[in-house]
Amino acid sequence: MKLKGFTLVEMLVAMTISLIVLSASFIGYRTVTALYNRYSTQLHEINELQKLNTLLTLDAQISEIITGSTTSMLCFTNYKYHATYISTGAYTIRTQTGVSDTFHCAKNLSCTISEVNNATQLQFSFTNNRVATQWVVYKEYSPDIAINKTLSESR
Repeated sequence: MKLKGFTLVEMLVAMTISLIVLSASFIGYRTVTALYNRYSTQLHEINELQKLNTLLTLDAQISEIITGSTTSMLCFTNYKYHATYISTGAYTIRTQTGVSDTFHCAKNLSCTISEVNNATQLQFSFTNNRVATQWVVYKEYSPDIAINKTLSESR
């Protein structure tokens, strides 16, 4: 009586092919996971930068007085509003009436002020992990609104 089954060579070939398929699947899974994690980190940084851009623009537009130093601290103030940005080498902290936001992607936030066609140009710049970024906010300040001398040195 002859038993039906697979030979040893057939089993070794099937196991080798299965091993190759499983290895390729695992490598593909690791690649997709790494790309997703990188994409997720970049998306988080972009969202943080957009929020920082929105808040800085809003604070600059509604403020009447800008004080601070050009490299470590900025304060935007009007008669009932006060927002402070403190920049360290690792992150930027925004504080407004007891609420704080920390932006880990924005490092070394700085501001320069100059006059352009009777409007004040505020140019914000910072660095993040990949690139130095800057944006400009224009606002007309009346002559009676003060801008701190430490910020006005670039005028």
